[in-house]
Amino acid sequence: MKKTLLAVFITLSIFANAQSFKKGQVDINLGIGFGNTFIASPFTTSSTPVSIALEFGVSDALSIGGYFTSMKAEWQVSGTANCNSGNGNGNFAYTYIDKYTWTYNIAGLRAAYHFTPQNDKLDSYGGLMLGNNFASSTFSTVTSPYCDKHEVVFTGKDYGGFVAAAFLGARYRFTNNIGVYGELGYGVTYLNLGLNLRF
Repeated sequence: MKKTLLAVFITLSIFANAQSFKKGQVDINLGIGFGNTFIASPFTTSSTPVSIALEFGVSDALSIGGYFTSMKAEWQVSGTANCNSGNGNGNFAYTYIDKYTWTYNIAGLRAAYHFTPQNDKLDSYGGLMLGNNFASSTFSTVTSPYCDKHEVVFTGKDYGGFVAAAFLGARYRFTNNIGVYGELGYGVTYLNLGLNLRF
């Protein structure tokens, strides 16, 4: 009985002292996002957000670092109109395809609290990210037959500017330095999955 209790005590002590996160370590998350939280209709397509996060452990429970993600959204509309270019082309009906493309580059700082207890493979955490969305847009149009006067009116919102996000995540390491991670959040994407590297 004493041997059994001693074995249990030793096991609990090992797991209590083992840590998957500690002061001074560096973590890099390389991931892809699913379900962005700020690109809405009338966008018809969007690229999968890709992200990188670099974190430094300032204590055994707190990390700070940087974050960057990039994604694209597209809106396409088509129809018919009447051409009167004023350049001798006369009046005729034509079809048009208008294409709008937005690129979003989000950069920010984030901080996370790493929950206890932890073991040597699992690291659970939650935190906040504050940053800026550097948005840019392009427009192109195709007309058939060619018409050199095509007025475009678009009342969509430019989604650039300040960004705030909250997240809950977990990392599981297969080795001391390589693992996977997942994060649930709001502000950029609902779900982020990818590779974790620890140094």
